[in-house]
Amino acid sequence: MNSLIGQFDISDNRVKEIVTETIKGADDGELFLEYSESEALMFDNGRLKTANFNTDQGFGLRAVAGEASGYAHSSDLSEASLLRAADAVSAVKGGYSGVLAGAPA
Repeated sequence: MNSLIGQFDISDNRVKEIVTETIKGADDGELFLEYSESEALMFDNGRLKTANFNTDQGFGLRAVAGEASGYAHSSDLSEASLLRAADAVSAVKGGYSGVLAGAPA
């Protein structure tokens, strides 16, 4: 894995384009990415009893405009999910004018 942004199903440049457009006009903003792997082995009397491997991933998108802040997050690293988050977060820049996004299929 070269970069966390590379975990999205779209190009790095497209992710940057969406985030740049989302925070344009805001006082501050960020895209937070998380990817972690964990592994656990449990032994009983010297014998392997259980083995677990877990992967967690997700993102958070935030924009701040004046005293208001907008935040959205998802564990789905897809363009559709990032666009839904961008729509929700963008509402903070000029008053609410969006619509509630339905849950992903």
